[in-house]
Amino acid sequence: MRIAITGATGLLGRHLLFEVLEKNFDQLENLEVILFGRPQNGISLKDRFDHIVSEGIADYLKGGKEDREEIKKRVDKRLVFIPFDLTRYKLGLFPEVVQYLQKCKIDYFFHAAALSDFRNSPKITAMLFNTNLDGTKRILDLIKDLQIGEFVYTGSAYSAGFVEGGVSPDFINTSGKFRNPYERSKLEAEISIVQFAREHNLRYRIFRLTGIGGRLLIEPIGKITKYDIFYGWALFFFRQKMKRVKDIANIYAERVEMPIRIKVNLRGGMNVVPVDYAAKVIYAASLHNDEHSHYHLVNDIDIPNAEHVKIMLEALNIHGWTLVEKEPRDKNPLELLYYRSVGNIFTPYVATGPVKYNNSNLAGLHKKIGYNCPPMDEKNFKKLIHYAKNKYFDSLAV
Repeated sequence: MRIAITGATGLLGRHLLFEVLEKNFDQLENLEVILFGRPQNGISLKDRFDHIVSEGIADYLKGGKEDREEIKKRVDKRLVFIPFDLTRYKLGLFPEVVQYLQKCKIDYFFHAAALSDFRNSPKITAMLFNTNLDGTKRILDLIKDLQIGEFVYTGSAYSAGFVEGGVSPDFINTSGKFRNPYERSKLEAEISIVQFAREHNLRYRIFRLTGIGGRLLIEPIGKITKYDIFYGWALFFFRQKMKRVKDIANIYAERVEMPIRIKVNLRGGMNVVPVDYAAKVIYAASLHNDEHSHYHLVNDIDIPNAEHVKIMLEALNIHGWTLVEKEPRDKNPLELLYYRSVGNIFTPYVATGPVKYNNSNLAGLHKKIGYNCPPMDEKNFKKLIHYAKNKYFDSLAV
């Protein structure tokens, strides 16, 4: 079996890689994984994956200390590293690399690379469309000359834009109302894939995910490597508290009052899908030759807005906040900072009414693999925050 993955250095992509390795562990000699990615800060693509694969062997593959080096040697032999760039002409690939790919029969091509940025400015918009839309078109231009069994794209449930109520996994927003350019770039990328697949008779799958959270199936529970979405929201308050406490040793023990009015829709909630569950379902759909092409990869349970805000701020030992349904006009200094920074990104997602992303077509696959999505109830959300809290919300790495 030969599998290609873009974006395998990212949160979801690396878990997809771990899942592929885990499911093929007893027959690694029959597996080849082509990993597309970018060197970063002078670190080669192979060196980046050395760290990622070692991490995966230690926990996801449950390799004991005495076995890890031997396992890594076995895994390394099955990996092919291809530097590329979604924003460059022909992905920046050398002709000999393209020739190599044209000789390969690729069973599954997973396109997980993307730019996730919920800000809204002309510069950010241009970057989003160059990466998410034009970059996807460059991938499609590459694979039209390759032998691909199936093309799998990881999209966003938020590409539905401003909606309330029930949403089907292949819903196309014709109203043009989106929270930010990111959502629109992901939708237009989807449209280009469907059109390409029809023109070239290509088997495809599109998974629309909501916010991705830490692990809830594979230990360590709560593990996360990318602290954005609600983690980024909590990080804002963590940093505000650090300005007041100064000593990180007391960051959680010391109670701090922060008078801030946080706008949310009290009828709504936040949908979070654990990253390990998401990776397992994406790969399982291909392995089981599932009949569907469009999926919502979401949680069956939204954690209410009032609940997740309370859990995060109580974990930080921050008090004095209140929830409101209208943005205050007479803002204090903290509120001014909040609403022009993280609140500007977060508020559009927590100020809308309830949305039900239809994922009923996953029922058959859930039955085959033997589990559903872990519910994002209070208990499980606290597990995610507990892990992030112990890592100081990655603030020491910034």
